[in-house]
Amino acid sequence: MQFNPQYMALLTEQQLIKEHVHILYDSQICGVTCKDDRIAELLVENKSGRLAVRAKTYVDATGDADLYWYAKHPTRLFSKGNILAGWYYFYDGVQVKLRPLGFAEVFEEEKKNTVKPLVNRRFYGVDGQEISELLLLSHEAVLKDIMEMKKEKPAMEPVSIAGMPQLRMTRCIQGEYELKETDNDVDFPDSVGMIADWRKRGMVYEIPYRSLYSKKLGNVISAGRCICTDDGMWDISRVIPPCAVTGEAAGTAAAMTTDFGELSYERLAKRLRRQGQKLKISEIE
Repeated sequence: MQFNPQYMALLTEQQLIKEHVHILYDSQICGVTCKDDRIAELLVENKSGRLAVRAKTYVDATGDADLYWYAKHPTRLFSKGNILAGWYYFYDGVQVKLRPLGFAEVFEEEKKNTVKPLVNRRFYGVDGQEISELLLLSHEAVLKDIMEMKKEKPAMEPVSIAGMPQLRMTRCIQGEYELKETDNDVDFPDSVGMIADWRKRGMVYEIPYRSLYSKKLGNVISAGRCICTDDGMWDISRVIPPCAVTGEAAGTAAAMTTDFGELSYERLAKRLRRQGQKLKISEIE
């Protein structure tokens, strides 16, 4: 069976419409208003101008902990920063192939340090000017590589380049518990699901509910790559399967409470299990 992300995107959109979700494309959060340690409104900008969106609870799935940052809640940057990377697909006259550049050329963890970086600079991904510089440097590297490739294979043609900045870890929340890379096989009393280390075999982690929220911002919960982790765990939890696990937990909790620190874990666990989620390592052994 082959997975097609284009079908997935279209079918997911149809499912959201069926569930009466109001989709607002081409819009960006530009601020929040707060009252009594809670977010009262999201400020959003699009072609219509600026508008406020009010809700009882909010899920920060921005990937950059933007809601927490706008609310002036403590967040932190990825301490190592991101390397410059790029990729493109090309047609060699027979088939379409992927051409990754920079550290992305090597996916095996033990070989990453053997690849020369494209530039001796790190990017943190939370400044508009810096992100523009990252994209310009990435495009420059891609174009240079294409020109070099065409010298050897004149028939080759690029067919697609990255459509967004290649940033892996940027900013995350400071929640009630910082999940660590060394927490593999730890039995958490408030686990909301499990993830694996995509880089190696045999590493399983339970995700504690406490890593998704902070009591200092009661009606906001995080999901995806901005949950509370250390740097090592960040690289594990930033990919799609962990985003799905934390997203289901965060969305379910948001439908059940207006204060995430006060929500009964037993109630949340019961709902997640009813939805088919396995929460504990002991449930899969």
